[in-house]
Amino acid sequence: MNTEPMITVIIPTFNRVSLLPRAVRSALDSGDNTVVRIFDNASTDGTAQWCRTTAASNPRVQYVQRPLNIGGSRNFHEAFLDVETDYVRVLADDDCLAHGSTMTLHEILSRSVAGMSFGTTISCTEHGRAFDFDLQSELTDPNPAASLELFSATRPPIWSGCLFRTSAVAAIDSTSLSVPVVDVDFIWRMSLSFGAVGTTAVTAFHTRHSGNASTLLPRSALVDEQRGAARALLDSPLVTHELAAKFSDYVETWATDFLSEKTLRSSAKADRFPQVIREFVWRRRLAKAMGTRRLREIDRQLAELYR
Repeated sequence: MNTEPMITVIIPTFNRVSLLPRAVRSALDSGDNTVVRIFDNASTDGTAQWCRTTAASNPRVQYVQRPLNIGGSRNFHEAFLDVETDYVRVLADDDCLAHGSTMTLHEILSRSVAGMSFGTTISCTEHGRAFDFDLQSELTDPNPAASLELFSATRPPIWSGCLFRTSAVAAIDSTSLSVPVVDVDFIWRMSLSFGAVGTTAVTAFHTRHSGNASTLLPRSALVDEQRGAARALLDSPLVTHELAAKFSDYVETWATDFLSEKTLRSSAKADRFPQVIREFVWRRRLAKAMGTRRLREIDRQLAELYR
């Protein structure tokens, strides 16, 4: 059996030693043909000691410590550049990979000319209770136009639930990614430059908590991120002008709705309900979409990860 690493899972991190072990454990569960690389952005909470101990005891774990904090976006960018395998996954230090998902994503991507593959990401509480989802549809057409049609009708996948060709990542100018949130911008650039293929299978778990970057940002910052992607694609030699123009039109339509008084009132109304009530409603929707049997399997995986 070939045990040469063919997939790298990069985990940029900063001061989350309480969450990082769970992320690493889930990445290692992807199979023997993966290597986990932790990029520590000069943490001060004991992350370095834990990482050195773990790397010394497991040859599949590699640790890179930044001497100084270089910022979250630059840490992601330089981590992407420090990959030697043909495929790469990026895992947020507070998220987890679903069991066997890396091999699932590799199987569909290796049969395609697309630059990335994606799956469904389940959102869960800090205690590992599934309550929401980023349900993706199956996509077999690697044409970038198909990605735009799908993602604009729903939303782009969360990058922890994706697998990328390293050669495609290298062609993206990640130094110009929008900050402080870079993931949606990156997914748009990858999918519209190189195309994507996808599965409905669960590939990652996203932990929602008060420290999530997206929960701390104003809506205007999220709009700026998408507009940044649109400007970059209009100037990119990797994307046809027609496709880039369609994406730019979509972003402006989405931004108008996202910032509208109607949307803001609806969001404010939902926020008035206690979090436990909102999670209950979302979980009922999740059960309806996934089915009771599939949700039980998701709960079982989460119980193991969050034990």
